[in-house]
Amino acid sequence: MADADGPGLVPLRLEPDDSAPPPGPRRGGLRPRRRGGSATGSPAASGGGGTTTPPPATPRGLARFAPSRLARRRDRITAYVIGTAVLALAGTSVVVGVGAADSLPRFGNLGAWLPNSGDGSVSHVNGPSGKVDGRVPLPGAAGHGIQVTEDGSSVLVHDEATGAVSRIDPSRLEVAAQETHAPGVRLVSGGGSSWLVDEQQGTVQLIDPTELKALSAPVDLGSKPVGRAQADSRGTLWVPLPLKGQVVPIRGPTPGAPVLLGAPDPGMRLTMAGDRPVATRPLDGTVAVVGGNGPLVQLPPDFPKDRAVLTPETTPGSIVPALVQETGQLALVDVDRGLLTSVALPSSSAEPRAYAPPQVLGPRVYIPDRRSGSVIVYDTSKGALDAQIPVTGKPSPGLEAFVRGDMLWVDDRQSAAAVVVQSSGKVHQVDKGGGPVRPAPEGSTPAGQPPREPGVAQPPVSAPGAAEDPGTTTGAPPGGGGRLDPQPPDPGSGVPPVQDPTSGPGGDPAGPPGNPPNPGTNPGTNPGANPGTATGPNTAPSAGPPVASPPVVPGPVVTTLAPSTAPAPPPAPTRPATTPAPTTRSPAPATSSRPPASTPPPSTPPPVTPVPPGTPQATSTPGAIRLVFAPSSGVRPTGYTLSLPANSAGLTVTPESSVGGGGPFQFTVRAGSCDQTYSFRVVANYPGGRTATSPASPPARTCTVPGAVGALKATPSAGGHGGTLTWRAAPANGAAGLTYRIEFNGTVQRTNQTTTTVAGLQNSRIHQVRVIPENAAGRGTAATTPLNLTPPPRTLTVGPNRLNPTPVKIRQAPNTSAAIVATIPGGQEPNIQVHCQARGGSATRDDGSATSAIWDRVTYNGVTGWMTDLYVRTTNSDRGQFSPNQLWQCT
Repeated sequence: MADADGPGLVPLRLEPDDSAPPPGPRRGGLRPRRRGGSATGSPAASGGGGTTTPPPATPRGLARFAPSRLARRRDRITAYVIGTAVLALAGTSVVVGVGAADSLPRFGNLGAWLPNSGDGSVSHVNGPSGKVDGRVPLPGAAGHGIQVTEDGSSVLVHDEATGAVSRIDPSRLEVAAQETHAPGVRLVSGGGSSWLVDEQQGTVQLIDPTELKALSAPVDLGSKPVGRAQADSRGTLWVPLPLKGQVVPIRGPTPGAPVLLGAPDPGMRLTMAGDRPVATRPLDGTVAVVGGNGPLVQLPPDFPKDRAVLTPETTPGSIVPALVQETGQLALVDVDRGLLTSVALPSSSAEPRAYAPPQVLGPRVYIPDRRSGSVIVYDTSKGALDAQIPVTGKPSPGLEAFVRGDMLWVDDRQSAAAVVVQSSGKVHQVDKGGGPVRPAPEGSTPAGQPPREPGVAQPPVSAPGAAEDPGTTTGAPPGGGGRLDPQPPDPGSGVPPVQDPTSGPGGDPAGPPGNPPNPGTNPGTNPGANPGTATGPNTAPSAGPPVASPPVVPGPVVTTLAPSTAPAPPPAPTRPATTPAPTTRSPAPATSSRPPASTPPPSTPPPVTPVPPGTPQATSTPGAIRLVFAPSSGVRPTGYTLSLPANSAGLTVTPESSVGGGGPFQFTVRAGSCDQTYSFRVVANYPGGRTATSPASPPARTCTVPGAVGALKATPSAGGHGGTLTWRAAPANGAAGLTYRIEFNGTVQRTNQTTTTVAGLQNSRIHQVRVIPENAAGRGTAATTPLNLTPPPRTLTVGPNRLNPTPVKIRQAPNTSAAIVATIPGGQEPNIQVHCQARGGSATRDDGSATSAIWDRVTYNGVTGWMTDLYVRTTNSDRGQFSPNQLWQCT
């Protein structure tokens, strides 16, 4: 677009020059043409004399543009190319420079700083590309544990061995400030504030996130050890006190009032879910939003109460995963909707599991497996395990993960290896720059992965289900659906191995997601394939150099059975179809694994071995249980039926009869009682009446936690000290009825009605009353309203004082010895504002006619104080008693 001064920058599509030489030494840069002359030269341009300046040569890469177009837009092209070159040079300085130029831009929120304890450095990794675009070494930190915290305004690094806290300047790629604190503490940042938490000693200390100096002395929280503290974006630190069953909020250096969650629970863990503190309490079997601003969800009844539970420190959404490491039980709790999904994770090893806390991104749950150095992937949409994602390929005790935005970051803190997984499932392997990511030694194969064939390029690693993204270094597997562990018999008995994710289950690279292998088209390695049917195209044996043992590569494998009089030989090794196979072949000898095509298949195929489906995943919804399962591997069953438990009276199942062999692989169970839990098995049906039954699903209910009550209103009782509460019924969400929990002043009472009364409260205070609906699945979100018990003032008359020559005294306290703050002259009986009554010291009228210990709190001529009830015309002033029909008691 042109302006008054000349042409503007217009992006042009630069087509490649086929004749361009290969990359080599850099040539001189483009020189801008002087403005004012024409494209072909002019006297002004050449300095006069009529000599015409020849046009500049067309830059390579622009040869396909018409000369007339170049003449019009050369200014634009030159500026565009120069601008692009400047940006490219700036990007190059970021990549190759450690502590590079101070003109670098700030990093956006599409990346993360990852530590490398091996060489004592931190690296900034760009999430979309998986590339390191900056690295900062930390002096003296090699071999030490390194912790990084980012809160959007600062990047702080903590050396766990020395206690040194460093602030990274992302624009200069250097340590901008450093301060040494006591070792053995944990750094927590959020909302522009930072704290050092000594979990063993139970103390918290506020530090300056810029200068890194202490802003307060360590504050003792009165209980130790404390749990893993988390900070929200508003600058509040939440510290769990497991041995007190409390969570303490801290603003700045000052602790707030503790939030009581229940009885002491040493296994209590805290997760910042969607910027809200959520407590998981194994002893109670609950997951709840701290403070009642969300539901309390009851975990399945078989969830262990005496086992350690792993939960993430933070999760950006509302789903909190809770994993029992020893048993593989996984619960996914939606703290927004109160939904609960229960999963039984299989294990293929008798060795103890060594997991890091699970993470949720999209429909998948990612569990770092420190024993294998990989990530277990569970897809909730399929109810099945996907292929594992390799990170280090070896035991990695420093493996951990976190989710930021729409990306999962899996980092080995003790090495240069890391992985970035996008929400689509695409995977980027990361070398943090502190050392090479160790590939598997030549000739070795990760557990469960087919060996790589020498000299054949392997597809890049990608998470299952990811879409292809041309131009990146990572690939994405095609669909394939179903279970990804190819071996029978029990799909719920083992974790899929780390494998080449570019091939689907059984080596099928193109099957649609969620579909089971098709009988007769599965690879020959499929144990349930139809005998005598080729499972893939004929592929010539590898023509590569001889090796010690024939390699097997992912992809279709030819399996042609020999006549029934001889056992079938193993399939021949194959290579990927990078070169077209010959169209003609000589018939193989009779002993060859490739008999002539005219050889008939066996007349009677062996019976199909039934394979059970995967363990059903159970999700409780309002009024129903949704069951999702992985289909049987091998030959497709004729269908699947649901096996109901013994307590199935009243349950209805959809589909009513069965699910076809091709899916969809799910059932919905409705009705039933919210007070009971139900467990189901899926039966795979095969021809001839043969069946195979899955393991039982985790127990689930046909209900979820109730919704919130509506229109909560509190009305004080006459005279105060309590009131009446009314509300609109909460949605039952599948339960036949609800119980309402009423909380006030440390007291709990329950009712199944939508109205109740509360009593025993002090006047002159505003009490917060909470109403929480309950059913067997847990508690709904609390509704809160104030019950204002401030006594309402009344206007009454002073008296009897008409014949009294002595002034009536208003005192500072309700007794005759307290200081006088005001007086009412004798002989006057004005109106006066009376607030409330209280019992105090005894007083007698001047004429001796009455005695009383009742005092009234009054305001007279703007002065507030206490006046004996003997001189206020209340209904019981002569009798020395309270007058509840007129005035409230003060307390």
